[in-house]
Amino acid sequence: MIANNPTPRELELNAALDSKITAVTLYPYQADITRTFHCQLDSGSTQVKIATGLPSSFDETKIKISVGQGVVLGDVKTPWGKSDTDPDYAKVDALYDKKSLLQKSLERCKRMTTALDNYAQATLDGENEMSPLDVGRFLDSYEETQAKWDSKVESLKKEIREVDDKINSEEDSDGPSDPSDGPKYSRTSITFSLKTETPTSVSFNLTYGVTMASWYAGYDVLATSDNDQAVTLVYKAIVRNNTGEPWEDVDLKVGSTAPQKTAARLQSWSLSFRNNFNDLNATPVWPPAKVLTSTEISLPEKITLRDKTEGQTVVIGRYLLAAQFSRLCTPRVSGSVYLKAKVTNTSGYPLVSGSSGVYLDGDFVSNSYIPSINVGETFDLALGVDPGIQAVYHPCTKDATPIESPSPFAYKPVATYSCSQPITVTNTRDIPISSLTVIDSIPTTGEIDISIKLVNPPLKYPEATAPGFKNLVQARTGMPVVEGIPTSCSVFARWDMVDETLHDLSSLGANGKMNWVCSIAEKESIDLNLQWQVLVYSGKQIKDFDL
Repeated sequence: MIANNPTPRELELNAALDSKITAVTLYPYQADITRTFHCQLDSGSTQVKIATGLPSSFDETKIKISVGQGVVLGDVKTPWGKSDTDPDYAKVDALYDKKSLLQKSLERCKRMTTALDNYAQATLDGENEMSPLDVGRFLDSYEETQAKWDSKVESLKKEIREVDDKINSEEDSDGPSDPSDGPKYSRTSITFSLKTETPTSVSFNLTYGVTMASWYAGYDVLATSDNDQAVTLVYKAIVRNNTGEPWEDVDLKVGSTAPQKTAARLQSWSLSFRNNFNDLNATPVWPPAKVLTSTEISLPEKITLRDKTEGQTVVIGRYLLAAQFSRLCTPRVSGSVYLKAKVTNTSGYPLVSGSSGVYLDGDFVSNSYIPSINVGETFDLALGVDPGIQAVYHPCTKDATPIESPSPFAYKPVATYSCSQPITVTNTRDIPISSLTVIDSIPTTGEIDISIKLVNPPLKYPEATAPGFKNLVQARTGMPVVEGIPTSCSVFARWDMVDETLHDLSSLGANGKMNWVCSIAEKESIDLNLQWQVLVYSGKQIKDFDL
């Protein structure tokens, strides 16, 4: 007996007319679109075909169909139809690929210009230790380098516009004559079967990938100088929709990274000997690239994005992030005290790298850049000048003590200069502050006939083999300063860079720089005093010693 297999009924749907976009998941360079269809099915098998209404940016390799209980899904196919009058899709795809690469290059160039601006601002603010001559050279180099990057940015923008014109020219060469067919040049249809035991009303979701949609992160960081435990982060998505489809009142998610269909492959790692230990042509070893945790973040409200939307900003969320504030002052250069925060990502989501506006006490401070940060990781953020802390660099005093008729047979100093540099730091706030680092230095010399000795604070010059100097403990904790310090405050003196990893212990203090790490009570002042001696063993005049 021959089995009776009735011919499946056919149902043809138009994606643009018979469904609604209900959800969008945006990734940095693509998007997943979910359309919801409603249809009536008879019992048995129904062959469904979605032949029209799909956008030109449709990616047939990323299809997912979800059906409800009681419905069996099968025979999913994506046939591709091409007419003689179709555009050269290979050429169009190549143009889209070229545009994507140009846009990535443009974003990199913009990040470079932002990084240059931030470094230049830090240099002008005295955060980078440079002599006036070095600052002038850097600014000349900065002007030349920034002009080069600006020119490259404009060149890339021009190239992107030219590619857009070529894409429009290719796509406008032909298209569906019926406007109800939706966006132009939908080449791919989707066919599948739905089987039910009884006649029923069915809803199913079709999810497919599209190009020409993207997002990148932007931030606002809000800090207050009277709260040194947290900052508020406004996480924003700047979104783009050029898919040919409007997104109206949809649930929007943003993904930190595009999903992968297969597991990543680990490449082999081979070690070998260098031909020459000091080989300058050896390939440098770069640290591994930062890998962000793949996460999708749902926006709190539905959103509407028309087609051809460029750079619309939506707020992902506001998060209170844990932070540790520190303050830094170099009073010889500037009396301003600069606020810095080490921020921990406690938002629950990875932070995609992006530019940030920084606000302190409601005032805009600067533009900054937040790198890619996973949950629990930290990043540093400059918060500008703390107006509640003032540092005064008083005139330096120098007392010369000449030594008359030194013996020609004894190596003794011809003159001794005793120098004293007072500094006053005042906390005008109604709350105490801690972790204030004041940086100053005594001179150094490479002359054999000049000797310089630090008098106050009496920090020790360690030696690499000094048996009593264990693991930099004394250098890291410093020594307490009592003179001129109220009992409600505390000050520790230490050598500069003690938080860095030193491979040579004897280099500690070699640059003459030292720090005071201060905690100052509300409405209090502290007086610091840096004292040193210069011993001269020659009758020559000392250069650059007019204090």
